[in-house]
Amino acid sequence: MNPKYLQASLSDVEEMYLLHAYLESVSQFLRQHPDHTVEAIKNEIEYMVKYKVIIPEKYETIAHDFRRHAVPAHMFLKEKYLPNGAFDKL
Repeated sequence: MNPKYLQASLSDVEEMYLLHAYLESVSQFLRQHPDHTVEAIKNEIEYMVKYKVIIPEKYETIAHDFRRHAVPAHMFLKEKYLPNGAFDKL
């Protein structure tokens, strides 16, 4: 696939993490730990973009001929606790 069709800035990424974070576990974490959840998703996507693991693109901006090559992605979150049982992070 031609890389010129797969370009996004971090501002696009910041918008996308809210639009695509829809899995039930993510919704659950958003209710329980809203600030930690948003930060964890944002950090993970920024890391993947920085190291070119993924190059996100809004579906409607991808040329029709290349849409069938788009790779769907899912994100799983895990709560982490300190040894004393207190919530630490996602």
